[in-house]
Amino acid sequence: MVRPPPARTAIVVVAAVAVATGCNFEEAPKDYDLVVYHTHPSQLVIDAARVYWSDVPWGLQAAVLAEAPHDGNGRQPIVSAGYTGGPFVLDGESLYVSTADGIDVLPVAGGDPIRLVAAASPPIALFIDAIDVYWTTDYPPQVHWMKKTGGDAQTLALAQNAPNHIVADEDAVYVATYSALYRV
Repeated sequence: MVRPPPARTAIVVVAAVAVATGCNFEEAPKDYDLVVYHTHPSQLVIDAARVYWSDVPWGLQAAVLAEAPHDGNGRQPIVSAGYTGGPFVLDGESLYVSTADGIDVLPVAGGDPIRLVAAASPPIALFIDAIDVYWTTDYPPQVHWMKKTGGDAQTLALAQNAPNHIVADEDAVYVATYSALYRV
């Protein structure tokens, strides 16, 4: 069964597309709501009240993890120090964020980040379920796992050429690289 689209959908628009294509969003016909402009989002997650995205500007500027209500008013950065624009996931209460040297947990309600795991190289793919955190690294290409409550990180497998996507179910962990899909 195909679910019909909602009557109105909020969309975060990448300003770079407008510049590259010469599109002027102020003059374009609008079948969308422009939520945030002048940003370079590379990833999105959403909950009942807010949109979260990684803002990865061009050049030497630092990446920022930002949030805003669904209508776009009140855009604010959540974290920038150590954030590389890498993957992040939401579990309802916290954002699990890949940093330059590990994974931090950021409470959605606010507060300081909590270091979940330190890593020698930044996670390039991240997945969580109800009790576990899974991630991949590129240097060396590996698949890792640990409990959301903390503890020792475990290496599940060595991967091949850039393990850039990861998901898991109750039976296995699945990793996609540039050339293959693996079941671990």
